[in-house]
Amino acid sequence: MNNRVIALGGIAIFAIIMIITLNRRDEPDSYVLRGDSGISPEEYRLYFKTLDLDSHGMERYFADSVVNHQTLRFFKALQSRFKQMGFDEHLEAIREYLQRTMNPAKAGEMFALYKKFADYERSLLSNPKRFRPPASGADALRYLNDLQNYRREFFGADTADRLFGFEVRTQEYKLRKAAVLNENSYGAEKETKISALGRDIWGESGSPFDAGRKPLDRYNEKLQMYAKDLGELDEDERKARIRAFRSEFFPEEIVRRLESIDSEIASDIEKDRNYRAREQEILSAPGLSDGERKRIIESLQKEIFGDDVESYRRREAIAAGAAH
Repeated sequence: MNNRVIALGGIAIFAIIMIITLNRRDEPDSYVLRGDSGISPEEYRLYFKTLDLDSHGMERYFADSVVNHQTLRFFKALQSRFKQMGFDEHLEAIREYLQRTMNPAKAGEMFALYKKFADYERSLLSNPKRFRPPASGADALRYLNDLQNYRREFFGADTADRLFGFEVRTQEYKLRKAAVLNENSYGAEKETKISALGRDIWGESGSPFDAGRKPLDRYNEKLQMYAKDLGELDEDERKARIRAFRSEFFPEEIVRRLESIDSEIASDIEKDRNYRAREQEILSAPGLSDGERKRIIESLQKEIFGDDVESYRRREAIAAGAAH
């Protein structure tokens, strides 16, 4: 291993976990972390904001303890700020920064924790076989659990759960929620399970992860959640249900705009279906030369696609080229 500072822990590990889709039957029953997290929606949103290491009052984030929901974010910011240097030089730069921005007692306590954190990340690199990334969805939660248990051994259970608890709860919630969404069950049942999951992992206030999500993300998730219900409805019922879902997340103006787009897409699909049927009749008609078929098909394209005929022909040419 070279002497460069390598920020492995939270970034690479959780990025690997997040690309895995779980099957519900493969999930371990026990949670990695559960119960009251003490993380409000406001704190959750704060975690994803850039931390300005040059701002005054950095110490205010750690007034009660150097270990809280913001500590890991703070450590990652420090890693990024002082990354272009050897490991010993990196630690010295961190020590000097903490001395400038915190009172001596707090700076010493924070530096001791950061040094242990850096040693922890180096320990992961020195034993890659122990924490090989999961190869399948069945392994993902077990991997997360094993990793957190190792952290508890390294830091002590309380410090590990407070230091990494934010990310562990977020990743566990996302993984287990994805499993519920992928079930072949009805939307109401999925909503009940996800609500219970939020309370199990985050506490009675539920998941702060869902509170600030964008309306479009929440709408698409709703469609996924109710896919089985929608698939069993006739066309008019399905449209009415989708309109109700959209009205939950978007203002009426956006709902009408989406319905207009739906109509345009449906019209395009019908045009294409009509064209394909009539094109096939021309291609199978006896007694026509290749030139005659070409002229008749071009006339048909103009009739059906009108001013968009050239765009249609370009798409067809691209598709034909990709097929060869």
